[in-house]
Amino acid sequence: MDEKMSSDTPYAPPQSPPAEAKPALMLWIVGIIFGSMVIGSGLGLCLGVAIGKFAPGYYRGVFSNGSDPSFDPWSMGVGLGLTQGTVFGAAVGIVSVIVYLWYRSRRSTQDRI
Repeated sequence: MDEKMSSDTPYAPPQSPPAEAKPALMLWIVGIIFGSMVIGSGLGLCLGVAIGKFAPGYYRGVFSNGSDPSFDPWSMGVGLGLTQGTVFGAAVGIVSVIVYLWYRSRRSTQDRI
């Protein structure tokens, strides 16, 4: 009878998901963040290489040793594109997961009312 009463009241705490659902959610979260990092690093690499190849004066003007004859704008574009793209992709993935979890928590609250 106590179980029946607690399920009818809107003030009852939410029931926790089954134990097998939590690892699946964690794998999904890690997959979204990792996938965003891979996509971000790929796009960053493409953009960095394009800047290094088609506009090498940009990297030569940004860095103080850009006038050095041994300075290679293409390799600078590869390195900066990969690192900045990976960080940006990770940030996008983390924000996406936070927004999804916030939406999911709000939706489950609305379902209980």
